[in-house]
Amino acid sequence: MALTFNFFNEERFYDIVDETTIFEALQELEHEQCEFLILECSNPREMSDNSFIQTAKEENGFIVETRFDYAEDIFDQFQLLVADRQDVAKLFVQYLNGSLPDVKQWKNISGHLKIYLDTVEDNVTRTQSHPQFLAHFNQDFYFDISLEEAPFGSDTGNDALAHFSEYIRKDGEIDRLILNDFPRRIVEDMWGMNYLNPVDTAELNDALYLSAQTTVAIAFGMAKVYGDMTSELHQAALSALHKLNNFHEKDHALYQQMIADLTAFEFVVEEE
Repeated sequence: MALTFNFFNEERFYDIVDETTIFEALQELEHEQCEFLILECSNPREMSDNSFIQTAKEENGFIVETRFDYAEDIFDQFQLLVADRQDVAKLFVQYLNGSLPDVKQWKNISGHLKIYLDTVEDNVTRTQSHPQFLAHFNQDFYFDISLEEAPFGSDTGNDALAHFSEYIRKDGEIDRLILNDFPRRIVEDMWGMNYLNPVDTAELNDALYLSAQTTVAIAFGMAKVYGDMTSELHQAALSALHKLNNFHEKDHALYQQMIADLTAFEFVVEEE
């Protein structure tokens, strides 16, 4: 079977896919007339399950990635920094001619792209946690489902994570900004209670305690599943942890540790 390809960026599909088109498109990318280029194989089975090669311009050159899709949600994606546009063009032309890149020296970034969801039976595990979550939140209490102060240890936190996980299972990849409102949606729409935003609420009461626990669970849940969190949710979770700490007569070591870990968390998505 003859190989067929689609070639496109965020604005257009190229009608003709050949060496000349690739060189011209890469010139446009270098001059920032587009944000990325993807050369997609229409019949990846004929390319050893490889689905595409893509590139985007970076400060020090071009980020090139290619992906092998073996089954649903089972894949390997590799990344390479290439300094020169001509070398990127060679990779794309070779791919167009049915020759896969040798990815032995490429970085395998698959773990950073997958969505990590625990099963109901397993509950909260390290094996189903994003590598960026594990790098920042690796102490045992982050996976404790019985410790009241832990993100997923209280009944509230555990239930909130379960609702969050179920939502993702049904909808798959979702707009991160939707998650800013997710703590309120759980408390008010699912539980029929009053949600108090920890950022705006000073009075310590039962409603704030519930809202703060829910906010913390969703923020850490987002990091656990996706490896990042929105800046709004990040700020709300920090406020929630401070409020939860204030329910105690003196600083609680666990809350202080979570505040420090969350403050140092670098994978925060800034809203546009």
